[in-house]
Amino acid sequence: TVDPATGALGGQTILVSTATSKQFGIGVACGTSECLAAWSDNPPSGSAAVRGGRVDPAGNMLDAQGITIASQQVSSAAVAWNGANYVVAWANAHVEARLVAPTGTLLGTTATQVSNGSLPWRVFVASSTSTGTSLVAWQLESGAIQAARIDALGTLLDTAPIPLATCSGSGLDNPVAVAARGADFIVAWVCGKASAQIVKGDGTLPDPTGIPFPAATNAGGVGVACDPVNCMVAWALTTDVAAFRVAPDGTILDATPIALGTAVSDFE
Repeated sequence: TVDPATGALGGQTILVSTATSKQFGIGVACGTSECLAAWSDNPPSGSAAVRGGRVDPAGNMLDAQGITIASQQVSSAAVAWNGANYVVAWANAHVEARLVAPTGTLLGTTATQVSNGSLPWRVFVASSTSTGTSLVAWQLESGAIQAARIDALGTLLDTAPIPLATCSGSGLDNPVAVAARGADFIVAWVCGKASAQIVKGDGTLPDPTGIPFPAATNAGGVGVACDPVNCMVAWALTTDVAAFRVAPDGTILDATPIALGTAVSDFE
């Protein structure tokens, strides 16, 4: 736990899962009175699954047995809060998503199939708390990056994926991040250099060519976050972490990158 006032680390490690199976691809988001973590659970014997667990503000685990969100093997999971419920997305042979209530109850009768086939590898999700719409983005093993929207009830809004980028090489090498600002979204990625794309709440792309950040070649990991006005995209270079601020229309607000950190070893 982290003290919100001082940033000091607390002495409590919260065990969300005590299973001895292989667990990876974790995502986490917080609602109004609890947080939900979801992950891929791959036991040495038995059924693989997407599992989750809630934690209250005091750090208490609320689901001693965990929540089984989907009974299938997946490569990654992601979680967002849409203002009323959690949105859990995952990747297997295709991309799927399921709404989870703050009580831990699964909503709807089945998961929403967000994409059909094409071997997605990693999945990412962000939700607009003002509209309840979520944007699910994913990488294909081919290197392509795509996205689709689902509404507050979990209904798929884009029957054809929104194409964001085509990266050369394997999708395993291309970090992606997604965030919401108001009713709109921003997706950032690295294909040799850092780039981003604004996705409007109606699914359109104001500039299909995207936002190529200057001085962002040989970038590694990427992250993005938004306040009510602008967004910030940060990425790792060989020994630096740099960032640019981005306006709602996609305009880059900084003439040169904001230096966030330097080190003698590689950042990722």
